[in-house]
Amino acid sequence: MIRYEDLTICDNFLFQKVMKNKRLCKRTLELLLGIRIRYIKYPEEEKVINVRIDSKSVRFICNFSIFSGDLHKYTFVNTCMENPSITLGDGTVTMFLSTKGTADDVPLPLKHFLDYVDGQPPADDFVKEIDNEVRMAKRREDWRREYMTLNILIAREKKKSEEQGRAIGRNEGILVGRTEGLTEATMSSIRAIMQSLNYSAEKAMEALQIPKSEYQKYAKLL
Repeated sequence: MIRYEDLTICDNFLFQKVMKNKRLCKRTLELLLGIRIRYIKYPEEEKVINVRIDSKSVRFICNFSIFSGDLHKYTFVNTCMENPSITLGDGTVTMFLSTKGTADDVPLPLKHFLDYVDGQPPADDFVKEIDNEVRMAKRREDWRREYMTLNILIAREKKKSEEQGRAIGRNEGILVGRTEGLTEATMSSIRAIMQSLNYSAEKAMEALQIPKSEYQKYAKLL
């Protein structure tokens, strides 16, 4: 487990805390999406989003080289394999942003942000604001306790899930038994995180690193 004081903006826990600052969140989204935003509203705590149905535009920030290229940005849309000039036109866009890019392919403010995510010192006023917010977040003792508690719970629940899954699988002696055992153990872990930290179902599943494609499955079982 990474020590709380050693966390960077790359860590999902700290990133979420920093993005509680609406002004910084709005500006960050404008950089990533390349559009002007008038107003942002945080999702409802208990809402679970079906990423296969609800998502039209997905952005990934990667702090490693991707697609064996030197670009900062790789954008994909649904196209016809037989005739790439024809797009489906459904508005679905998937974009990968790489902090390891070297090409001159993105606006300078976005490059400065990606460089900061990659561990470089802040290079403009906005990124300096984010860096200052990161420093302030690290001084929050309540967030430090939440981070420590979360990691202890995750480690404990993962171990319990593995043990329960193996035990039920052995008792049943078949693949179905093992699958049901893992599902039951995962549900127990989700409930434990929700109860201990007052997390929403979605936030608990994210903390346990459950694939987003499985959120709906577990949400229905809660």
